[in-house]
Amino acid sequence: TLDVEVVEPTGVNESALPSRTIYPNPASSHIILQLSESGSTPVPFKVHDALGKMVLSASVPAHQQSISIDVAALPAGIYAITVQTTNHPTTFQWIKSQN
Repeated sequence: TLDVEVVEPTGVNESALPSRTIYPNPASSHIILQLSESGSTPVPFKVHDALGKMVLSASVPAHQQSISIDVAALPAGIYAITVQTTNHPTTFQWIKSQN
C-alpha cells in the first residue's frame, strides 16, 4: 500500500503585505511614492541608477502615506527605488524621461 499525506503549501500571504506604488511611470519631473498605510516612524527609501549607484536617499515622513519625489535633475534612464521597511523591503523599477 501507498500512504500519502497532503500538506498545505507554505509561503507568504501576499495580500497581507503592505501595498506600495509609484506613479507616474515614466516620469519627467516628480514621482509619487504611495504607501498603503502610514506608520508611526519614517519609511526610508533609496533610488539607484541602472549601474547601482545611489542617487537619492530620503524617507516618507511618519504618519504620511505618500511623498512627491523631485526627479527633474536626474538624467533620463532606468532607475530602481527600494522602500525599506523592517519586515518587507520592496524594489520598483521606473523610467525617468527627458524633461
